[in-house]
Amino acid sequence: MARTAARLSTEVIRAVLPCVRGEGVRFAWCEEIRSVLDGERAAMDARIEGLRHSRAALAGYLEQP
Repeated sequence: MARTAARLSTEVIRAVLPCVRGEGVRFAWCEEIRSVLDGERAAMDARIEGLRHSRAALAGYLEQP
C-alpha cells in the first residue's frame, strides 16, 4: 500500500486528491475531507498511545534485576 510523508493510505489519498488544487498542498476544504483527515489523525493518536503503553511496559521489564 503506497503512503505519503504523512503516512496516509492510498484510500485516504484517493479521497483527498480531488480537493487538492495547484502546486504544493492546498485543499479546497470540504467537510468530507476534513472528516477523513480527522479520522486519520485520531487513528494515528491511538497508535501513538498504544506505542507509549508498549514502551512503558518494555521499560518496566528492563528495569527489573
